Amino acid sequence: MKREDRGFVDTLGHRLLAFIHFVGSLALILIKVITALLTGRLRLIPFLQECDIFGNRSFWTVAIISFFFGMIVAMEAAIPLKLTGGEIYVGTIVTLSAVRELGPILVAFLLSGRVGSAIAAEIGTMKITEQIDALKTLAVDPIEYLVVPKFAAGCLMLPVLTVMAVGLQILGGYVIGTTTMNLNTNLFFFHAFRFVTLKDIMIGLLKAFIFGAIIVIVSSREGFFAEGGAKGVGRATTLAVVISLFMVIVADLIITALFYFI
Repeated sequence: MKREDRGFVDTLGHRLLAFIHFVGSLALILIKVITALLTGRLRLIPFLQECDIFGNRSFWTVAIISFFFGMIVAMEAAIPLKLTGGEIYVGTIVTLSAVRELGPILVAFLLSGRVGSAIAAEIGTMKITEQIDALKTLAVDPIEYLVVPKFAAGCLMLPVLTVMAVGLQILGGYVIGTTTMNLNTNLFFFHAFRFVTLKDIMIGLLKAFIFGAIIVIVSSREGFFAEGGAKGVGRATTLAVVISLFMVIVADLIITALFYFI
């Protein structure tokens, strides 16, 4: 085998092993978290503190961006709808897109950057400064102590924020529909909710729940594997956001395919 071929095979093998290690570490963290939750080892005070971080402190960011996003979708939809005489369906487009897709995705993207990066930085700093080792010395499971409250809060608060985001996107669409397209309130909301089904709502909430789990598990994993001082913490924070966004998109694709195409 030529030297170039051996180099390619070695590189491919290293990357395959790294991918297996990454998936395995995520699975181990997830199993430990679920086991702790099922056995009732969720600490209430840290859980409420994490709910405050995920929910209350993220409220205005999610609210303002969701409202503007609804306005943007309505304005973009208005152009082709006016050409076909279908202005009355602008509410339908805004609502369906928000419930099925844009609500969960938008919240996941915002919290991945805002909360996911903070999780990776917090745990990564504790790892670099050997606080994780100190917890183990005291017979405290770092995953149970650090990750479980964050996981429970993320899985709870992302669906809550998604409901709020969907409502504000619809409100943003309503503002555009009634001010620039001359739609009355009753007509807008009639068509806004005319084609939305319980299935759409449940799948949107399922997406939000899964996205919350992905953000916490991936960010925690990157924090636990941080090394190399402050530079390593920065790298772990960046990887946490990038990988979380990638996995959120993949999960969204799989869920949409399973429930709407297959």
